Amino acid sequence: MSNFFDKIAPHYDAIPCLLRINYPLVDEMTVKAENHILDVGGGNGRLAHEIVDTTGARVSIIDSSKKMLNQVKDHPRIEVICGSIVKNDFQDCNFDIITCVDTIHHLKNPQAALEEMYRILKPGGKIFIQDFNSLRIRTKLLKLVEKHLLAEPANFYSPKELEEVSKKVGFLGESKSILKIQYLYKGKKYE
Repeated sequence: MSNFFDKIAPHYDAIPCLLRINYPLVDEMTVKAENHILDVGGGNGRLAHEIVDTTGARVSIIDSSKKMLNQVKDHPRIEVICGSIVKNDFQDCNFDIITCVDTIHHLKNPQAALEEMYRILKPGGKIFIQDFNSLRIRTKLLKLVEKHLLAEPANFYSPKELEEVSKKVGFLGESKSILKIQYLYKGKKYE
């Protein structure tokens, strides 16, 4: 995943504008200042900074692209970790909330990533996954570009498919359509 993102890191902030995908995810979340949040594939820290600035919570970003992480503005409440969500050193039940925005389709094994997210989320913790709906025509075109031109995994799910995979892992949640070609999955870990 990181090779593609290493190449586009300096220009990444232009992509949401080009694709018209700028959703106010923080408005969907109930975050307390004492929460510890993990932003999976958080790249340049755009969402992490929004969370910290809005709520005062602590955010850890995990991303495999060093060049994307180099774009994160230094902040005492933001921790930057270069690595994989599938192979990480996080303790069990470590985070209150996990976010994963426009990332799940870039992962080689999304189910393994969801299993790790489940493991490191506290009981009662929430997960927010925003991604492109595989049923939309523009997403199908995006999949062709990512898979064949950019050599990305392009593991796009429909909202229902992500709900089913997440349920197998142990999450309970549901999706809603946002931004015409995207959806937001909101799930919870029950134990």
